[in-house]
Parts: sequence; structure tokens; C-alpha cells
Amino acid sequence: KKIILGLQKYHTNPEYARKAEADGIILYRLSEVQEDINEIEPYFRDSHIVSINISAIRAADAPANYEASPNGFSANEICKLAYFAGIGENIFALNIFQFNPEFDINNNTAKLISQIAWHFIDAFYSRKSRDAKKNQKFNVFHIKVDKNDEVFSLKFLQCKQTNRWWVINSGYLPEEIYP
Repeated sequence: KKIILGLQKYHTNPEYARKAEADGIILYRLSEVQEDINEIEPYFRDSHIVSINISAIRAADAPANYEASPNGFSANEICKLAYFAGIGENIFALNIFQFNPEFDINNNTAKLISQIAWHFIDAFYSRKSRDAKKNQKFNVFHIKVDKNDEVFSLKFLQCKQTNRWWVINSGYLPEEIYP
């Protein structure tokens, strides 16, 4: 599924937005993402490719774009999104595009691009080292589900280190868990 984060309606042709939604592309406005950026992390888990358009970052933090705008993601927000991309288990490419050095003031955008890349790589390698550990600590939650006179469980795992969640269908419940 394709997702576009940071859409700014006043910069977006309404016809493009309608066509994108009709094609099944999920659009998130900038304000929706900024409201609680941590809510976006799950969308990165299954991503294979993440692309960052420099024009999605506010001009004060990334001026090296012909379409730079006063509004957009802050440097901190875009680095956090790059970190989310790096912890995605299926990621194989991070693209950063629309950088124009002719507009870069004091190399701010170039420096930010290097920081974006650093956050992505840091997350990628910390994920790899976490995955290698066999004694990862999880909170485990069992939920009893009674459907059509059959009882089964859903098992939720929460990694204590990363706060990431997984759900596992545990199958039918033994008597000793839920008598």
C-alpha cells in the first residue's frame, strides 16, 4: 500500500488528491502527522521503500528546494520518520530527492540530509543487533475470545526495549490458562 505523509492541501492539486485516493493511496495531511508522529511508526513496518521529498521539510530547516515553503516537517520530525523507516523490517531503500544545492543556505539542507541518513542507519543497525539477541524481554498479554462456542486466544507481545507491538493468534486455549 502506498502512503503519502505530509500533504499540504494548499500545495496539492485537488484532482491529484482525488485520483490518488481513488487508486488506494492513503494521504495524511501534515497536521495529522504532526499531531502525534508516533502513530505513524506502524506504517513503516511493512515498507520496502521510503522516499523523502526535501520540499516536504519547512524552508527554515531545508532551504535547498525550488518549492521550499514556510510550512512542512521540522528537522526533528523528518529525522524521527527516517528512524521509523530504519526499524522497518522489510526496508531496502531510502530515497531523498529534490535537493538543489544552488538554494542551500550555509549547507543546512546538506547537513540535514546527512542527519536523516544517520537516523535511518542508526535505526537499521540497532534493529539488526536487537534481532540478534535471543533473550529479548517482552510484556505478554493474552486475550480470551469466545466466538461461536469456541474459545481461542490472541497473544499480544510488547517489546520492553522498543515499545513495538505484535499480535499472534495462539489458537485454542488450554484449560489451565482459562478454566
